[in-house]
Amino acid sequence: IIVLMLCKVYEKWKNHYMFQGIMAGLKPATIGLIGTAALGLATAENFIDWKSYVLCLLAFLALYFKKVGPFGIIGIGALAGLIIY
Repeated sequence: IIVLMLCKVYEKWKNHYMFQGIMAGLKPATIGLIGTAALGLATAENFIDWKSYVLCLLAFLALYFKKVGPFGIIGIGALAGLIIY
């Protein structure tokens, strides 16, 4: 419900110069939060052997070069994890 309300606000104000400025300011903050979460997960506890490094690298390459969506990466990663481990 909240997301639907936010969508209506976005549609109404998306062309307003002040709203565009706010959204431009939120973009670096969002990237920083995602980067912090990624670095927080990149610990020795989460990479148990060389296969986990390979899975992580393949997921990054698929996201960056093939433009696979995050849900696709999660699904493929889950299947790969079940098969490998």
